[in-house]
Amino acid sequence: MALQNKNGESISYDSLEQIERLQNDIEEHGETLRVFAKSKDVQGVRIYTSYRYDDGKPEEGEMPFTAEQLLYLLFLQDSVF
Repeated sequence: MALQNKNGESISYDSLEQIERLQNDIEEHGETLRVFAKSKDVQGVRIYTSYRYDDGKPEEGEMPFTAEQLLYLLFLQDSVF
């Protein structure tokens, strides 16, 4: 299920590389691993473009997630229709 913007347009963003990296991190550190994710607006939809381990010091524009939460969002934005 692709994400939809307020105009009903389906938005998809290639996230396969991030998904694979995050799956490896989950295998190594568990689903509750805390991460900070950066995002950008793509046609009215928030898309997560990168992440890093939570060191307690978020940079501007970063949002905190568990690895499991972010993985779910990455799968959504990577899906096509």
